[in-house]
Amino acid sequence: MSAYTGYLIRSERLNRNLSQEGLAKGICAPSYLSKIEKGLVEPGREIIDRLFETLGVAFVRDEALMREAERRLEAYFFYADAGEPCSEAEAFFLEQGGRLERSEFALSYAVYRLYRAAEKQAWEEAREAEKRLEPFFGCLNAPLRQRALIAQAKMEKNPEYAARLLEEAAALLPSCVALYRRAECFYWLGQYGRSEELAGRAYALACEQGNPHIMIWSSYLLGSCACNRYDLREAQQQYERARALTRGYREDVTDYAAYNLGSTYLELGDAQRALGYLTAAREMEKDPWHNALLHQKLAIVHLEAGSREEAERHMERAKACAEEIVHASERELEMLGGMLRFAQLFFDPQCCELPEYEQVLTYLYDEAGQALGHGFRQFYGRYLMKLYKRQRRYKDALRVSEALGMDILSSK
Repeated sequence: MSAYTGYLIRSERLNRNLSQEGLAKGICAPSYLSKIEKGLVEPGREIIDRLFETLGVAFVRDEALMREAERRLEAYFFYADAGEPCSEAEAFFLEQGGRLERSEFALSYAVYRLYRAAEKQAWEEAREAEKRLEPFFGCLNAPLRQRALIAQAKMEKNPEYAARLLEEAAALLPSCVALYRRAECFYWLGQYGRSEELAGRAYALACEQGNPHIMIWSSYLLGSCACNRYDLREAQQQYERARALTRGYREDVTDYAAYNLGSTYLELGDAQRALGYLTAAREMEKDPWHNALLHQKLAIVHLEAGSREEAERHMERAKACAEEIVHASERELEMLGGMLRFAQLFFDPQCCELPEYEQVLTYLYDEAGQALGHGFRQFYGRYLMKLYKRQRRYKDALRVSEALGMDILSSK
């Protein structure tokens, strides 16, 4: 009998305002009931049945249901790892959840609920599932604990702590998913060498485990790390591998890759190449964030190319896409507003002389890394370095270049 079953007994007892003495009367000693509730003993079936009978709860012992639940759970995690929906498994758990909660499968079902809620970014539901499961983390076997840790990392806003959770998850069992998501954390932090090492391992393990989803996105992440290191030849090679792997799959990294390459060329001052890549990138139907940022960059690059009318069109589209964003924190939306304002200021040929231009840039440089990832800080930091050099504030420019690990002479 699992510790979670003991918890169910305790929970039902408290719901009925029964003391341990009241529930245990005629069944077992109150001290023994206390050990059952804490998962410290393995009571006989008769005792458990009598306790549930007294509580008015029918404990489910359906061996066929337990086997089917195990099969469905395995299928759910298989498809989740592959980035695919598993509607049949979800429908099964929705229908049978009430029974499974009162069975020996209860702990596995609790992990499923936590994992599913985290993957769907249903944060309130995930927090509630985590709270209910937390006292029993020590009772989870390695596969279930790994899933719970991966879900917790998905919920965590601090990428450093998320990386530690994923390190613990990866140590339990070989998991390309844990390795890849840990690589994402280090990418967010701007630790591109560490991210690349983990993404490379994730790719190799995904090849062994037959997971094309992780193969694709590990290659994409390697390309993005190379972009942020300004190794654009390596970035193009990794992105090409990612694109090749998507053949036959619904996933498509082409537009994200083109956006990243275009943004990097824009950051480096190569407006012509930036325009080529950003024009090739398309909007993504389910990603208004990508769409808003794509049109924001296109507005900037068209202004630099002298196409004011095109820039205005993309600026309006960027604002419209921003209004479509639903899943974002107040801080993230504020940051996006700052980025759109930065692009809007570019419409003034004398923007570098405006106090607001420096204010917006300083704000984006200081806050973007924490809210959206180091790559954003890097992008706006380079513009801030250019401004400081224009103003002959070389010490300030040097401070930014040292913080970002850049050569100040590379920012023209």
